[in-house]
Amino acid sequence: KATMTNWKTSNDSVMNKLFDVACSQKTLVKTSRHATAIVHKNKIISIGVNKLKTHPIMLNYAYVSDKKIFIHSEIDALIKVINIWGPDILKQCELYNLRVTNTNRVGTAKPCQGCMDAITGFKLKRVFWT
Repeated sequence: KATMTNWKTSNDSVMNKLFDVACSQKTLVKTSRHATAIVHKNKIISIGVNKLKTHPIMLNYAYVSDKKIFIHSEIDALIKVINIWGPDILKQCELYNLRVTNTNRVGTAKPCQGCMDAITGFKLKRVFWT
């Protein structure tokens, strides 16, 4: 099971990159600009953002409602890794998650239960969140 850790003890350079990505995000989800990095051996291998699009993998992890199956940033980052390297590499990776509010401040970005189910299912080592 992934270890959940608050961002203050995590890699600041990854969080700074995610802050820049989230702030520059052009999306209709203005109150919820999330960015997620998958890090393998201290190198970012994927960055995901929340989108108003859907993906079949979200059907497995949309725990709130089947009407809320838009892609969360965590799932977007996971999909990108799986498409390039396959799912096995995720066991050696950490996930960093950050949210920027509509006033450009860092907000709480603890993964929702559906995303945590995905993170646990793919056996990521650790999770850092703002």
